[in-house]
Amino acid sequence: MSVRTGMSIRGYDQSVSLPAVGDETFTEREGVNEVARVVNRARCLWRETTMHDVGIDGQIEYVHANEATGRIVLVQIKTGVSFFKTRAGNCFRYYPQDKHVNYWESAPLPVILILRNPETDLTCWVDARDSLRSGNKYIDVPSDNIFNESGVLRALERSGPLPTSRSGTAEIFDDMVKAKSPSADLPVDFLICSFMDSRTWSSQSTSTWVLSWTSPRPSRHC
Repeated sequence: MSVRTGMSIRGYDQSVSLPAVGDETFTEREGVNEVARVVNRARCLWRETTMHDVGIDGQIEYVHANEATGRIVLVQIKTGVSFFKTRAGNCFRYYPQDKHVNYWESAPLPVILILRNPETDLTCWVDARDSLRSGNKYIDVPSDNIFNESGVLRALERSGPLPTSRSGTAEIFDDMVKAKSPSADLPVDFLICSFMDSRTWSSQSTSTWVLSWTSPRPSRHC
């Protein structure tokens, strides 16, 4: 056998194998491409993990009025028919590896698990971090929780109320206090992300806020 390269033809040793490209390569790529397409149609930003992917395939950032807001969720995508074989009611049950259980559960931002069925084009999602913090070692992904344009926005809301206008720190703080944390056991991270860049709080008010939100209180499970 020979391979044409430019204007010349060269032969190669058929006894030596070439790099293999399995079907899973194209299947995984299809899932990532679909997520990127949906996020783009929702007019939000998709950032794929191009280096050191250890359990997070990318990020979605909320865009409002043509401005990036810094409101971000992490995303893990699983594409394949096998992920849809185990059902629990109207959910598809996914069993993550132990290393991913620890990784996603302790993440500082919501981790959105997206399942993609390449045969039916069904793409659904759930907040994996919240599910794992409830004490489960499995993740139930509702079949009717479709990852479409509105699904992108609902996924982004897992990190807190989406900004609808420019607000001062006090207004944002008031909205966040009134909102219900999506995290089952660690509501502190729900607030921290919105105030990491704040410079207007006095040291006294900051101390009071930290004390009130880190005081012991009963655990809540969804």
